[in-house]
Amino acid sequence: KIIVDGDKVGIKRKFLDSYVNNVEKIWKDIKIDEVKTNGFITGFKVSQISKNSVFEKLGLKTGDVITKINNIRLNNYNKAFKIYKNIKNIKYLNIEILRNNRRLELNYEIN
Repeated sequence: KIIVDGDKVGIKRKFLDSYVNNVEKIWKDIKIDEVKTNGFITGFKVSQISKNSVFEKLGLKTGDVITKINNIRLNNYNKAFKIYKNIKNIKYLNIEILRNNRRLELNYEIN
């Protein structure tokens, strides 16, 4: 399902699709809240992750703020939903997060 090979992480397409098609499972495994600065959304904070969930296995942690996915700044819900709707068509997933005030990138190949 999720393959780690050194610093490369791969996600099986079939696994990702089965997860994306089950919205209830997604919201059972992760809770997020919008983060605002001066009244504008600047990202989405991970407020809870279920133990051993796909999100934990992908390296996300409680407290992370997801700011970009595939170079798309998450500054509104429409952009987040657009990424979600198009995830079946992507081959690479790049998630930019803020963790303890440091920018990190999580990169995945979908095959």
